[in-house]
Amino acid sequence: MLSRVENGEIKEAILALSSTLEGDTTEFYIAKKLRALGIKVSTLSKGIAVGGELEYADEMTLARSIRNRVNL
Repeated sequence: MLSRVENGEIKEAILALSSTLEGDTTEFYIAKKLRALGIKVSTLSKGIAVGGELEYADEMTLARSIRNRVNL
């Protein structure tokens, strides 16, 4: 993939990794490498699923849900 980035074929990368410590770490590493090459990097929104029960959400999920909240 890096060869395609270096050739200018890729302008943006959307990362979709698991919401785990390993997924977050991998996402951070890849994003850092791509940003250094001038690539726009984003990730899928992470938070509480529609229809999910709030009482089962962990602390990190709640934090992400608050950070990515949408105005009504």
